[in-house]
Amino acid sequence: MEAEEQQRWKTTFYSELPKVELHAHLNGSISSNTMKKLIAKKPGLKIHDQMTMIDKGKKRTLEECFQMFQIIHQLTTSPEDILMVTKDVIKEFADDGVKYLELRSTPRKDSATGMTKKTYVESVLEGIKQSKRENLDIDVRYLISIDRRGGPLVAKETVKLAEEFFLSTEGTVLGLDLSGDPTVSNFS
Repeated sequence: MEAEEQQRWKTTFYSELPKVELHAHLNGSISSNTMKKLIAKKPGLKIHDQMTMIDKGKKRTLEECFQMFQIIHQLTTSPEDILMVTKDVIKEFADDGVKYLELRSTPRKDSATGMTKKTYVESVLEGIKQSKRENLDIDVRYLISIDRRGGPLVAKETVKLAEEFFLSTEGTVLGLDLSGDPTVSNFS
């Protein structure tokens, strides 16, 4: 009985303990509930949620994780998708007791939906703003990621985009992140 009570106390203690998350990839933080909402919006893609989930206790290789991200990118093609994902991710981190969150994500464009890299970033920032207005007890910052597979020209574009938002978001955009599959390209 005493061990059971101690376990309950530990569970309560750790769930209520304020937390900091300094390395949260937006697309890597999408919950199964949010994934189901995205899949429902795009039934023509024939994607089921097991294609995007890592079950508890199951391990995936780095290559399998990047394949999973390709599927997630098919589901997040519009500014509305990015806004919904951002808000859901922030709320779920707040529900877990995270008080400070640094999100990172690579701006993407999608010609079919008209999403540009700039509207991608604006959607992430709008999600952060809306979460603040909902009085969630969490401080969220954003690092704009450079995908190492894009090469120097894409990296320069991303740096310019980050600089623009760094100067205009009162500290919400903190800086840059280098992301993507490290086995694909030597970024120098």
